[in-house]
Amino acid sequence: MNYSMKVDEDEFIIWDEEVFINNTYESLGYRIHPDLFKIHSQFVMDSAFEKHRLRQKEENFDSDVEDSYKGSDEAKRVHLKLFDRSLEDVNTRLSSIARKAKKEGRKSGKYREGIPGDNNLSARSKSKSAMDAVMEMRLPGSATVSSSMPIDNLSLSTLSMMSPWFECGQEKGRVVGMGDDTVTRNYLIPVGSSFHVGDATQINEYGNLNDIIFDFIVMDPPWMNLSVKRKKTYSMNDDILGAINIPSILEPEGVLAMWVTNSVRVHNMVEKQLKVWGLARIGVWYWLKTTTSGRPTTSLVASSSGKQPYEAVIFCVRKERRQILEEEKKLPQRNLVFASTPMCIHSRKPSIMEIYRKMVPDAVMNNPLEIFARSLYSGCTSIGYEPLLLQNIEFFEKL
Repeated sequence: MNYSMKVDEDEFIIWDEEVFINNTYESLGYRIHPDLFKIHSQFVMDSAFEKHRLRQKEENFDSDVEDSYKGSDEAKRVHLKLFDRSLEDVNTRLSSIARKAKKEGRKSGKYREGIPGDNNLSARSKSKSAMDAVMEMRLPGSATVSSSMPIDNLSLSTLSMMSPWFECGQEKGRVVGMGDDTVTRNYLIPVGSSFHVGDATQINEYGNLNDIIFDFIVMDPPWMNLSVKRKKTYSMNDDILGAINIPSILEPEGVLAMWVTNSVRVHNMVEKQLKVWGLARIGVWYWLKTTTSGRPTTSLVASSSGKQPYEAVIFCVRKERRQILEEEKKLPQRNLVFASTPMCIHSRKPSIMEIYRKMVPDAVMNNPLEIFARSLYSGCTSIGYEPLLLQNIEFFEKL
């Protein structure tokens, strides 16, 4: 089943992350629990939803949501360095694309009309029950080892005592049980994946010890200004990015993809760090979050501190590499928008590696890496305190 739809290559695509996940785990006999993607309504408090529902006396809350963006002088003054444009420009463009995506998505069947709004009750309920069942595996004090272990040796004891790198073979994925004397949880491990539960900076040592470099690196730093801070993960500060030696683990022609917020402070921090790493931006893509009917999950707001229905990922390469790409006219699409219904798990992003692979035909991803990972991908190395978080079988159901 196809999980993307190119509507206008110069503007946007519609991406189906649910189908992508299901394709990954079909061979193991599982699919992601469908309730997790039942985002039928905009994200609002229960009290606001109920008030609106009673006032409108209709089931479909989304039907009365205004899609257009109302600009402001404040948004015009906020310049987002990494985007090379003002917040006003970003929001105006995304407002226009949101209307087009909804229209084209409904025409193709990617989006559906007439779904009763329930304030995403089914999605929120399943998300809570799955997260409540997740085991604690944060190991901030452990040290890495130089070699990888087969996935058969995965257990709480091996994680706690040695904190090794685990790898799954190239032949097939695995369902692996892990637990203690009281409870055991099963985890889905995709084919060809490898991971390490520990501090993200341990990638420096692992790369040096094993003489490994990566051709595509994804980073989703736990920025401090997130409206709902991640629990039991990192204490984000200005130094954590600098502690990761990207130049030593990125191939000369490699690409760094980093998720960023709309915070001016974050933009200043990242711009400074990119200079230290000797990297230059080659593009910024926007993830437009939509309901199952195609509307933005929240209204576009005229403030850099407000919650927007989109997130952005910047793509960077070494400065000398950017010059070569410019001369050869091989720069990727600079400002692509991909519209997609989010999974009802905080901070869970679509697979930017797969989206990039589909949109950049000559992209090289023989040895990708994800830093601050919260899930695993086929053929990818993942590191962080929570790489197994969303691999818990509680997030899936049997086919």
